[in-house]
Amino acid sequence: MIDHLGVSSDRTAFWTSIIAAVFSLTQCCSTMFWNSVADSFGRKTAVLAGSFLTAVASVAFGFSTNLLTALVTRSLLGFANGDVGVLRVMVAEMVPCEGLQPRAFAILPAVWLVGSSLGPALGGVLVRPHDNFPSLFGKSSLFDVYPYALPGVIGGGTCLLGVTVAFIFLKETSRTLKKSNTKRFYHFCDSVKQQWRQLRGQEYPGILTVDYSNGASDGAMAKKAKLHIAFSTSFLLHSICFDQLVPLYLNQSGHTGQYDNVAHYSTAQVGWILAFAAFMGIIFQASLFPWLSTRLGPLNCLRLSSATFPVVYCLMPLAALSKTPALQKVLIGIVISAKRICELISYPCSITLLSSLGHGEVSIGKLHAYQTSFGALANATGLVLAGLLFTWGQRWGISALPWFITAIGAGVATVPLRQLGKYQK
Repeated sequence: MIDHLGVSSDRTAFWTSIIAAVFSLTQCCSTMFWNSVADSFGRKTAVLAGSFLTAVASVAFGFSTNLLTALVTRSLLGFANGDVGVLRVMVAEMVPCEGLQPRAFAILPAVWLVGSSLGPALGGVLVRPHDNFPSLFGKSSLFDVYPYALPGVIGGGTCLLGVTVAFIFLKETSRTLKKSNTKRFYHFCDSVKQQWRQLRGQEYPGILTVDYSNGASDGAMAKKAKLHIAFSTSFLLHSICFDQLVPLYLNQSGHTGQYDNVAHYSTAQVGWILAFAAFMGIIFQASLFPWLSTRLGPLNCLRLSSATFPVVYCLMPLAALSKTPALQKVLIGIVISAKRICELISYPCSITLLSSLGHGEVSIGKLHAYQTSFGALANATGLVLAGLLFTWGQRWGISALPWFITAIGAGVATVPLRQLGKYQK
């Protein structure tokens, strides 16, 4: 698509990273805004508004004809997706029992895993319908001028369908939303003003401003919240690095240096490997994860998965040492599946532990907004970092270098979890 926007081939990779990163940056900037909307007008209102904006931005992105339009619409998509923290709070309010929350929060990454696996494949099929489906769109001049519009239209239509279903069936989970519409608007304006003063440095916007479940804003619970957010940020950073490195590593050709026996995989082959890993992750989540979370508890599950990440990352280049293409493909699929399973363990357990720290709906919403903001920054950083690590590995003739550095980063990410034991109740 970047080539279609008039970007030269030597700048395609750069602008691809920028367009991918701008989504996370605008998402980071909008999380507290959506938190204010949710506290003032209700969780359901925030989710419906964010989903509707996502639908509009998806369609607009598909009709982009220049780089500026693509950047603006991609920024709007990131802004609209800043309500992810609101979704987590709704799940926590729907399932107040902490023993059942890991299973409930596990639904979110499962849905994301299915969408992230099927979405790119479906989008690749739907682009340029004028050429790929001449019998259906051969006479349509619209898709000849806008060859990437159909995936955006399908994605936007799917979002509108979700908005309709949520409007009819989704119930408001906030139990303190009893203000009139006028008071809600004034409360929203005051909240936005307060956040603006925090951004200007007139007020300290730290995590210590949250009311914690033990009533002490500067005690052990505040330290636990910082450690949890530090872990989740570092976890997302090395996780997105891995996800970005996989297609780069498998699609490369002309290997030189150490650990370069990996065959050149086409985009379709990479898609099938990722789909297999997603399928294995969903099977694990439906069968073993409920038993594991109940048996070990959220914190021990986090420790187990975080200790496994570095091992999995180091195994990725080792799996490529097999000179048999079929065996190599199987081993790579197993390694990626192991990463998906660890990811599906870490995500719900981390959210469960963070939700248990807040006292009241407002403080829980703030904690998830902070986590979403830092997580969006980690995603943006990871997108750029993965490209740099891969480039360095190719330049120095060691394609395994990015995997080993990512493994070191995953090992460092376990430090906050070891510190959490000091602040356990």
